[in-house]
Amino acid sequence: MARDVTVLIMAAGQGTRMRSAQPKVLHPICGRPMLLWVVEAARQAGAGRVVCVTRPGEGVAERLDGRVEIAEQVEGEGTGAAVLAAREAIEASDAIVVLSGDHPLISAEALRELLATHDGADAAATILTTEELDPAGYGRIVRAPDGTVERIVETKHPEDATPEELAIREITGGTYAFAPGDLLEALDAVPEERGERYLTAVVPVLRERGRRIVAHLTADTLSLFGINTRADLMEAERLARRRILREHALAGVTFSAPDTVTVDADVEIGIASADARARNRSASRRTSRRRFCRGATVRRRQDLPRAP
Repeated sequence: MARDVTVLIMAAGQGTRMRSAQPKVLHPICGRPMLLWVVEAARQAGAGRVVCVTRPGEGVAERLDGRVEIAEQVEGEGTGAAVLAAREAIEASDAIVVLSGDHPLISAEALRELLATHDGADAAATILTTEELDPAGYGRIVRAPDGTVERIVETKHPEDATPEELAIREITGGTYAFAPGDLLEALDAVPEERGERYLTAVVPVLRERGRRIVAHLTADTLSLFGINTRADLMEAERLARRRILREHALAGVTFSAPDTVTVDADVEIGIASADARARNRSASRRTSRRRFCRGATVRRRQDLPRAP
């Protein structure tokens, strides 16, 4: 992201299907709150500014503890209202990327590719899409004859969609790039539906104004994997652990039984001096952070030889 790009992360949803008093985006995945996975991906992609949209009193902003900027959504419902809560940050940027705080497996590479497509098409909006997931529950992408995006059909209320629209395989998972001025002007013109202002409703408004909306079709389904239930959370944990082990393996660590190994997101594996090892032993008594030597082999406890 070479330009002044601001990433907005939607973190104000209630997540009632999690059946938890804890906000959904604070549930941990491999020892790290899922929202911070999204923050990390944005930073790795080169975002100049990261802003989380939260609800006051829910504890999300407090848990972030100054690690990102906060925009409080104090009025309105829906993703469109959430974006408008960050109007000041949007107005100060060259480009806006909107992410969902409950999509922890979004990759920095997917974000870089999305913005490259956005810049190359000179688009007002670019949508990350895929045809590789079960489309149930996702917004469907309706293409125009020239291949650009004509509209997005929300399926939160499936009875509002036609059978033909529900049969569409291409979906959006809630990741977008926008030209800031076009986004704000379109959102201001979007009416509420069932008491909510949908971000996806800016697409027909932008088209009516002659602006271009394109899709970046990806096979990276993990970047569009959203968490709604604790079952989804378990699957995200499994997928994240495999990603973590693969990164360490590529760095020279051998896992003799990877299916039995648990390595959290903030574990560091690398060469350490004697002083650093001593400091790490001291720190490990106070925190969950661990440091191993690169080239180490991580085995199950039961595989280790017994002391004589």
